[in-house]
Amino acid sequence: MSVQRLLEKYPGFTNVLRILVEDKVYTPIDKLARALNQTMVRTALYEALRYAMTEVRKDCSSISDENERKKCEKRKKLTLPNEEEINRLLTEIEKDLSIAQKLALLALSHVSR
Repeated sequence: MSVQRLLEKYPGFTNVLRILVEDKVYTPIDKLARALNQTMVRTALYEALRYAMTEVRKDCSSISDENERKKCEKRKKLTLPNEEEINRLLTEIEKDLSIAQKLALLALSHVSR
């Protein structure tokens, strides 16, 4: 599956991984890249989604730094993966574990965009 196809097919997870990279929270991405089985992938995706949900739900009004507040407000507009996207990704990874590694590479390659 091409990088462009992954971006289009999993926009919510693309946003999740982008948040992690922007914040230099690489552990879930590293786990995703090194996953040897579906259990490891599910754990990495859970950790990634949990972190992103916390960031998206953060109260921006209490942030005094203007740049950080703008970043927080921008994140509130991001779409996270819904149940259908999560199930679709997990089903595909069950068939082809390399998709997890491609997602990890994709996340790191889009840090500056």
